[in-house]
Amino acid sequence: MTHYGNRNVAILGFTSNPFKFLVNDVIVQLLLKEVRKNIMRKREGSFLRILGEVQMKRNDSDNAITTLNESLKILKEVENPRQLWQAHNSLASAYDEMGRRSEAQEQWGAASDIINNTAEGLSDRELREGFLNAETIREIFSSLNTSEKANPSR
Repeated sequence: MTHYGNRNVAILGFTSNPFKFLVNDVIVQLLLKEVRKNIMRKREGSFLRILGEVQMKRNDSDNAITTLNESLKILKEVENPRQLWQAHNSLASAYDEMGRRSEAQEQWGAASDIINNTAEGLSDRELREGFLNAETIREIFSSLNTSEKANPSR
């Protein structure tokens, strides 16, 4: 397999069917193997993030945390801000689902910092505003604000 674009990843849609999670896990594992073989660290970090999300959907929290942390390590190395804030957000959600609020808050804060740094680098005002008003971005800021109100130590 040589193409790792959205077409291949699109099959990873989440449903409540437990078999679908197993298939998704197998697909992501195969993609990871191919990516690692071809030394494509940027894609490896992305696929690890997706695998961590699949593991969370399967209630495999411990492995999801490990996988998402591995994803973060790689994404920091390759300096991929979009995937990085997404991985921080996924890890925050995983911690939040496990009741680990302070760790979730820390991850949402890291995602928020990366988002703000990215926005500051956008010289076009409309583009910057569009980016900051995107639904996913607003959800991260909202999660951080909600978390900070519950735990104001940040």
